[in-house]
Amino acid sequence: MFFALTIGVALATGTGGTVTPGTVITGTGTSAAGLTDYPAFLRPTAKVEAIVDRGLIQELIVKCGADGTAIISYSKVDRKFCTPQLKCDTSLRVVLARTCGGR
Repeated sequence: MFFALTIGVALATGTGGTVTPGTVITGTGTSAAGLTDYPAFLRPTAKVEAIVDRGLIQELIVKCGADGTAIISYSKVDRKFCTPQLKCDTSLRVVLARTCGGR
């Protein structure tokens, strides 16, 4: 559970994996699968609205400006982010640009 929480907090807040006061995190039991983090709840300027941990994959709901939101995935095994069209990269910024920019 700590591994998933660390990735989610680091991605959403840029804090390197430290939990800061005010981070809203929900989960079920002791399993990392099912953990949901809502970084944009207390930080409206955060690009990532929510992170849903599905075990080896995390789903990130991201803001796309006036276009609304999109869902990208992160593989804990491959350490890559992927667009819904399965274009993957190790950089979250690149995948965000592809997803929200339509490239």
